[in-house]
Amino acid sequence: MWREIRLLAASIPVIASMSDVAASGGYYMAMAAGTIVAENLTLTGSIGVVTGKFNLGKLYEKIGFNKEVISRGKYAELIAAENRPFRDMKSTLALSTNSILQSLAWITAQFTLQLAVQILAAPAA
Repeated sequence: MWREIRLLAASIPVIASMSDVAASGGYYMAMAAGTIVAENLTLTGSIGVVTGKFNLGKLYEKIGFNKEVISRGKYAELIAAENRPFRDMKSTLALSTNSILQSLAWITAQFTLQLAVQILAAPAA
């Protein structure tokens, strides 16, 4: 979605408006806009990447919950709740998480650079 907003902003002005609350997703999308307008007291969330997995296998057994999973591919069920802990897939998940973090770092750097250019180009008050 961030990329699509950037592509749109290349052809027409895109303004992000944040009122009461701009959670991490809203802030992430706003960074793609050419301009951000916010209220004085807007609560803006940070952008973070959290990865976790619940192992609900024993709970499913206890309550008699059964399901049939049809999947395809080695990692299709990587975070399925009834599967055992990651163990052998831990490094793959870490690589994926690091990739997301690197993308967010690049987007944040682009936003910061854009902001710095706008501040430097603004007439002195």
